[in-house]
Amino acid sequence: MTGDKTSRRCGTWWLLVALIAVCAAAYIVNLGALQIGQHVDDAMYVSLGRSLAAGLGYVRYEDPRHPVEPQYPPGLPSLVALVLWLGGDLTALRVIPFAFTLISLVLADIYFRSRLPCADMDPCGPWRWLALGLFGLNQLVVGYAGMVMTEAPFICLTLAALVLLTPDDEGVTRSRQIARSVGLALALAAAVLFRTAGLALVVGAAVWLMRRGRRAEALAVTGLTALLLAPWLIYQRLVTGHWFGAGYAVDVVGQGHSSWPIILRPIDNLVQYATKLLPETLLPFFGQRVEALFSRFSLTPLLPALGATVTVAVIAGAIICARRRSLPDAWIAAAMALLLLAWPYRYTRFALTILPIVIFYLLTTATALAPRRRGVLYALAGLALA
Repeated sequence: MTGDKTSRRCGTWWLLVALIAVCAAAYIVNLGALQIGQHVDDAMYVSLGRSLAAGLGYVRYEDPRHPVEPQYPPGLPSLVALVLWLGGDLTALRVIPFAFTLISLVLADIYFRSRLPCADMDPCGPWRWLALGLFGLNQLVVGYAGMVMTEAPFICLTLAALVLLTPDDEGVTRSRQIARSVGLALALAAAVLFRTAGLALVVGAAVWLMRRGRRAEALAVTGLTALLLAPWLIYQRLVTGHWFGAGYAVDVVGQGHSSWPIILRPIDNLVQYATKLLPETLLPFFGQRVEALFSRFSLTPLLPALGATVTVAVIAGAIICARRRSLPDAWIAAAMALLLLAWPYRYTRFALTILPIVIFYLLTTATALAPRRRGVLYALAGLALA
């Protein structure tokens, strides 16, 4: 059953529109919270976009003689250049993440409604709105909806890939299957062109399709994705001698945020993400306010335990879902998690890429453990608004 049919059956289009309107209002209020260029990355995206719009090539606008910057994928700089070429100013660039975030809300609703039955939840009930609220009003989603960064586009494309990775292909016509495969390849290629981490999505999708016995589709999607990425990869190779820009190799062997030896870095990253970064990404309850409160009562050592509890709940949800139905979510999340564990830098915004999957797993565990689900619903809603 498609998402559109489910929505018509539920008869709740007005609730969806109302929730999207509330989220959009939050995004608009937050649009000017941070100046463009406050982060190193957004300043670079804007600089590259201005250079492309001026016909200077893929170089820094402030210093055209500086070597090209292929470490930054061309997706966002190309959109920046398009907005500037159409006559927009720097403030108009915020339309890019804002538009992607609004599209993400629609895709997230389709995603949650297709997954909630796996968690033994009514896709038309209050859990649908809680899931969408946890995503759309997440503090990081709201923040990046107005920032010229790759977070909003990447989440949108990840959701598109998850929606197109239909768990069951029975009864699907040949033409529709081909269209779905082409759409999936376009979404995966676009994700890589916005963030190189999108390669993890390609791997996760291919592995899941292979395990489902859909080998021809896996090969077709992977081959078309590679074909779409070939021009950019070849360009990187020609100008730098590396397939993904020399900067990535320097970052991987660098120290980064971890003081541990490189071989032990995944363990350090696992501890940090499991006890702090993932819970802070998922629920605003975890953060500076709670840290200050716990510090006041000398309870700071309890925070990692609380964070680890949330992470364990998410993992439990993944196990429950795996036993009930074969879904691509676990493979996508696992591929992204392996990348986060190996990467030397760690931020909540990195974990943000799998936020919809994490929300789904958390709700799965909550409903599995609680015989009276309405109380859990209220508790999670309270944590989301804390």
